[in-house]
Amino acid sequence: MMVPWEGRIRDIESYFGSVVASYFTFLRWLFWINFVMAAICGVVITMPEVMFGPDWGTVDYKSLKRELEVQASIYRIKVCPAAMT
Repeated sequence: MMVPWEGRIRDIESYFGSVVASYFTFLRWLFWINFVMAAICGVVITMPEVMFGPDWGTVDYKSLKRELEVQASIYRIKVCPAAMT
């Protein structure tokens, strides 16, 4: 398996030593962790919004379907006046 930037990190290691190479290896690890977390957030947050958003009222604020308003009223959810403008 090819490891991204492995050759460049080895070149840096040959010039500046293993400590600097360890730093860039750590940065590579952080990059991949960030990439994986962004993918997870994209799948968990963005995909449901794209798939189900229009049916559930994709506007500046979220709204409920009419048949669920009665069930939600038992929780006494207060509507923010700023959201109504």
